[in-house]
Amino acid sequence: MENELQILMNNYNCIDNSFVHKLSEELVFDFQLFWDYYNSVRVITKETFDKPLNREISRAISFTHAKILENIIWEYSDNNVGQTENFPFNKLHLIIERLSFLVDGYFQGYLIEESNFDEDLINPLFNERAELEASIIQLGFFKAGLDIHALGFKADDGTYDIYLNEEDDNFWLIQS
Repeated sequence: MENELQILMNNYNCIDNSFVHKLSEELVFDFQLFWDYYNSVRVITKETFDKPLNREISRAISFTHAKILENIIWEYSDNNVGQTENFPFNKLHLIIERLSFLVDGYFQGYLIEESNFDEDLINPLFNERAELEASIIQLGFFKAGLDIHALGFKADDGTYDIYLNEEDDNFWLIQS
């Protein structure tokens, strides 16, 4: 979590090559730096679920969130002195949604699974778009009076433990 705290504090202090610095000082929306910041707060949240809130971390998260929103607002202001390069106008609602859940999740002690967010803004660190696999499967074989049923339950290693009720199935095997 040390690296994630450093990323958060670099953003809080607006250090060169942090997301907040690029956004507010260089007028560049850098998606890689955005994801670095976002994922650092996710890790911090996950690592501190069962601990009292740290005031320094809480202030840094609150401040950076406010600074990001402030820069988004400035982008729409008539008094804005420049235009942010690579500004994600078409994904802004998705970014704000993620940031809102991120900050609320830190303060309330929860994380929303990445797979629950819109697929138009995929977190590159979490490849949860992999094919969904059923946790329970039903297998059946039907042929000329042969009726075999089994259930498969997904194990932690991704394989399935298959359970066959041989007594019921043997009845069908004997009859055919």
